[in-house]
Amino acid sequence: MITASNESTDQTPERRGFAAAAAPLVILTVVTMLAFVNAWPDKLVLDDKAFAGPGRAPELDSVAYIFTHDLWDTVGARSGLYRPLLLLQLKLETLVFGGWLPGYHLSNILLHLLVTILLFGFLRYLLRLTGNPSALPDLCALLAAMVFAVHPVHTEVVNSVFNRSEMIVSLFGIAGLWWLLRNLDSQPRRAWSGLGLVFFLALLWRESAVVIPPLAVALILLLTPGNLVSRIRKCLPVFWLLFPLAIYLLMRAQALANSDVIGRGVAAEAGGFEAMLNVAYGSGSSSLLAIAGVLGGSLKVIAWPYPLHLVYATPSIPLSIVYAALHLFLISVAAIQYRRNQYGLAVGMAFFYIAMLPASQILSPGSATAHIAERYLYFPSVGLAILLAFATRALVLRFGTRIVTALAMPVVLFLTALTLDRNADWANEIALFGTEYERGVRNGFNLRLVTSAYMGVKDYARVVELCDENLSVQKKSGGSSFVQNCAFAYESKQRLAEAERAHRFAIRFRSTRVAASMSLARFYVRHGRPEDAAKQFSAAIDWSHDPAAKALYSAEMNMSLYPGNRERWIEARGLLEEALGLKPGWPQAESLLQAVNHELNSIPESARRPEES
Repeated sequence: MITASNESTDQTPERRGFAAAAAPLVILTVVTMLAFVNAWPDKLVLDDKAFAGPGRAPELDSVAYIFTHDLWDTVGARSGLYRPLLLLQLKLETLVFGGWLPGYHLSNILLHLLVTILLFGFLRYLLRLTGNPSALPDLCALLAAMVFAVHPVHTEVVNSVFNRSEMIVSLFGIAGLWWLLRNLDSQPRRAWSGLGLVFFLALLWRESAVVIPPLAVALILLLTPGNLVSRIRKCLPVFWLLFPLAIYLLMRAQALANSDVIGRGVAAEAGGFEAMLNVAYGSGSSSLLAIAGVLGGSLKVIAWPYPLHLVYATPSIPLSIVYAALHLFLISVAAIQYRRNQYGLAVGMAFFYIAMLPASQILSPGSATAHIAERYLYFPSVGLAILLAFATRALVLRFGTRIVTALAMPVVLFLTALTLDRNADWANEIALFGTEYERGVRNGFNLRLVTSAYMGVKDYARVVELCDENLSVQKKSGGSSFVQNCAFAYESKQRLAEAERAHRFAIRFRSTRVAASMSLARFYVRHGRPEDAAKQFSAAIDWSHDPAAKALYSAEMNMSLYPGNRERWIEARGLLEEALGLKPGWPQAESLLQAVNHELNSIPESARRPEES
């Protein structure tokens, strides 16, 4: 006779099997959602405003435009970045969420959760691949994934809709590398084909995916069985990944060459094929010591994530030397442990260093020097999660599961508290950027952010205070929107001399002199100085090298300087039609043309250009 207790006992293994599989996923979901429960406010900050929600540029609704232009072309900036699938994803989300801004943030949180769950599976696979399955790989992978889930260094990527591309690269990178290792020996063609597809798609989301092939080589060399020669042979198919890379680079080069930002106020500094190469592939370089400082500083930020900053200063030369010595020490220890069949440090550090290459500017476009920012640390921190999973296994084998779990929980709670606090900052632009200012970050980049935050709430008095306190930065940063904010705030407070001075600071910079001249011309129009306005309009027209922009600026000059003059406005209409012929669908030209047609209907035929004195 089977008793109730016996029946229960018979079902226990199946139930335990389901519970064992589901429990880690439930735990990770609960922990991740709690850490980011306050990370979906009804607002957008930083670059999110340009790409998501109702404020996005209308050009971004065109799939053809997305795949054929520079990422920042809609705002007149030549960034050298090409991320069409990111823009396509944001276009689709705009169709779903529209003006409901929390929806975009919620998507980010769910994406972070998906990365965390995938990371858990990858860590568990690596632990089983390199050790005794009886050493509780599920628990060790779970604890490491929990730390990854709640780590405050990930708050920028999770809270910033625009920077979600780093999570996409991590998602594709983890999935592709896992797929490669699982199929490498049994079905190598399938393994490399899958990785190639993942690699190509990840590149179209963010250029930092370029590190996936070297990561694949590193994992094969460090983790697969056989002698060194056989492992090298397993790596040789990595060269086929040059094919998807070449397709991406051709698409990118063509798109960036198509991005004509000259007509929007940014002057070109080179021409022809050479200019296309400089824009598409960059020409900057960084010293090895600076790179060592960035890598060491990034390790420090992850190990001790407080206080967090939007942008971190590059470590000093003495500190960079210390970090270089630290890297040599870690590499030496990792090599020794690897020879003893202890793979964690070698695999984790190799992953971290390779994934950090884009942040070091070795593999990045543009001429920026190496620098530290939280958004660059998301994918590299996967390497440190690998290291943590292996270290947890060593601790479990020595001290047992209860002690290790008891030690891990306070760490997870502490990191969660920091993450919740940082999420609150991201929901308030003034708190986010003002905190940086109070900590002494007084460069043009942060002043642009903090003044824009106060401009958003129309606190022009505070903007004027910040501009007065940082006049020297205005002079050095004339090409940034910090100076434009100062000009607008000064004008709103009737400090017209300071407003004019700010506009002239921007004119001094070649990259912004066209746009700054147009802004100064409009300033003169508003304050009854037509002769000065005419000079600035003419200067902007002369400095611009784009025929469409020249036509538009000439039309605006006619409209601004000759109100009520039908002949001038008819001429303006012709110029705007010329601009649209050269650049079909240009929103600025279409808007002005609509205004011209409306005005011409109200200007009497008798209105003619007055004789010049």
